[in-house]
Amino acid sequence: MELADIAPLTEVVDTVTGALTRRSVPRHFSAFMHNSMHPLWVPELSAFLGAGHRHLRQGYDANGAAVHGAPFQYGSSYRHVLFTFNATTRSIARFSNEFCIAALDGTRACEGISFIMGAFRRMDAPGTVSFSYGINDCESALLTLSIARLDALLAFGS
Repeated sequence: MELADIAPLTEVVDTVTGALTRRSVPRHFSAFMHNSMHPLWVPELSAFLGAGHRHLRQGYDANGAAVHGAPFQYGSSYRHVLFTFNATTRSIARFSNEFCIAALDGTRACEGISFIMGAFRRMDAPGTVSFSYGINDCESALLTLSIARLDALLAFGS
């Protein structure tokens, strides 16, 4: 299966047959979210775990002209959401509040540009999921959360 899009419709492609399934996202899930990573199966959650992102500030206006004083050309103020994906119904089952990734240098509350690129399980840290993410298109970092913390963050159901 390939998760082709997450909002406003969750689109899943069966890579063997080519069949496409579309499901509406749950209420209160932003229609402006973009898929950030390939979902990761998390047995403790009995679901695939995914992440999405959107940026709240644009670098261009509706006519395509650059916004004067925009801090970044293509957008900034990224927000993320974690969600679980049900392989049987091919829809989003649970999701988190939107959140930003804290700046590593401690000078700002959040990075201007950041988004999760992938997730994996570490052999040296059982009971956790690690997320790789990019910062300002030039650095990378790793965020590791416990399964219990992920479960608590996934506070909303469809």
